[in-house]
Amino acid sequence: MKKIIAILLSAVAALCVLSCNEADKLNYNKEVILVTGTDYSPLASMVVEATFPVPYHFSVSATGPVKNTTTVTVSYDPAAVETYNSANGTKFEAVPQDAIEFESTTATIEAGKVASENITVKLLNADFVQTGVVYVIPVSITGADGDIPVLEASKSLLIRLKTSLNYYSANITQANSSCEYHFDDEHHLEMDNWTFEIKIYPTDLKTSAAEQICRVCAWKGTGQVLLRINENGTPWKTMHIVTPNSKFYTSEDMLFEVNKWHMMTVTCDGNTIVAYINGEQAGVNAAANEKIVFSKFELGMAYGNYSSSQLYKGRLAEIRVWDRALSKSEINDGLCSIPADREGLRAYWRVDEGSGGVFHDATGNGFDMDFTQGKREPNDNQYSNYNGGRYIGWVKDNNNICAM
Repeated sequence: MKKIIAILLSAVAALCVLSCNEADKLNYNKEVILVTGTDYSPLASMVVEATFPVPYHFSVSATGPVKNTTTVTVSYDPAAVETYNSANGTKFEAVPQDAIEFESTTATIEAGKVASENITVKLLNADFVQTGVVYVIPVSITGADGDIPVLEASKSLLIRLKTSLNYYSANITQANSSCEYHFDDEHHLEMDNWTFEIKIYPTDLKTSAAEQICRVCAWKGTGQVLLRINENGTPWKTMHIVTPNSKFYTSEDMLFEVNKWHMMTVTCDGNTIVAYINGEQAGVNAAANEKIVFSKFELGMAYGNYSSSQLYKGRLAEIRVWDRALSKSEINDGLCSIPADREGLRAYWRVDEGSGGVFHDATGNGFDMDFTQGKREPNDNQYSNYNGGRYIGWVKDNNNICAM
């Protein structure tokens, strides 16, 4: 989305850093030194507002009372981000070093004590922030005097910046917006493995009676991935997924709701098709020759007279095409937005233009969709030109806020 309108800053640990009293309760067979709390998780978080500089406080601890006063040194350590990403499949990026400042890079654990005084690191600004990137301040213990070793697995703390996006989204309220966009011959994607994503905010899911279908969209060409809620014969408020050689619907434990955002993701690795809702697995099906040549995108239902009877009413954002199957962690990293240079991302429509009938491709690969130059299919494979773009509405309000 075009702007991060708020970078929320209050140091709220995702997993609380232990206090000195809590650290005193630790009882290990071997005494070691660590960043307090990282034996549970190396991640903490800051909710960041636009008032700078803002401090974050943490401490270091021993696993038992130290016999002699011990001085511990910490520093900025971007290598810790690479290590975490490699182990967890995340795409975190380190806050630039010139955007932070330590009040002191040393802390003291007094003789007979377990925990040090607080160490304070300050975030000085957020000028470096790019849309879709998740940033962390990486801090590691780099030395300790005395004879107590540093616990390697718990020497680093990653302080994740929690950012908030307020964005425009397309608002579909009438059947006249339903149409297809056909790409030129230079913009066809042939894929054996793939991921398709779209973020939706239904405002009307009809009723459990016929005709209840809400046709969201389809990535089409040779083969297709089609998404529709309430397909006849499937449970109400589940997503029915059609691929080149597969049909299945999402779990009845994860129903779609009105006035709520849902990121819908469908992946295929050549063996298995997996559906996710908001980053959680919602359905699995065996893959059988699921090759797709993507050359068209259908908004709603643009065939015959179905545009009205199968109308999806609601908002749309974050439409993506990948030429590989994403992992669960990658999907979760992208629930709000992502950088446009991610590996395998072939087309990406943030759908945040705010006006007009064009969805621009953020990747620069040339997959802009101009729905004023759309198509409809009155009869099988008989297309007519159609301007659906003039019926696409836009909205930006407090419901279009995503905390990254």
